[in-house]
Formats: sequence, structure tokens, C-alpha cells
Amino acid sequence: MLSQILAHERVRVGDFILALNGQAVQYVDDLHRGLSESPFGESVRLELLRKTRRMVLEVTPEEMQRREN
Repeated sequence: MLSQILAHERVRVGDFILALNGQAVQYVDDLHRGLSESPFGESVRLELLRKTRRMVLEVTPEEMQRREN
């Protein structure tokens, strides 16, 4: 059973993303495509597996900050 939608959680290292806005994610290309089709600045629903727990997170994607060398 999926847990409630968690608005305060973030994706963590080790999470397995299973779906984006209800669409299955099997490959990183699926995730990129789904994110590019979502309006910038709007939240998306991610279904993921964290250790043994299935979760649904509502997250707002942000542009990555460039690291200075």
C-alpha cells in the first residue's frame, strides 16, 4: 500500500523512482521526458521505493546550480 502524499520529503540517494505523474519510469529517459513535459516550477508526483517502503512524493523540480571549480 502506498503511503500518503508527502509534501515535506525530498528524493534521496538510493530511492528508486517508479512513476512520474502516474506514468511508469523504467529508464532515465522516461524521467527526463516526463519532466520536460511538465511546466517549469509546477510540482510533480513521484512514486518511489525507499528501502522497502513505497511512497508518493509531491516535489517541485528545480534547476541544478552549477558548481564552480
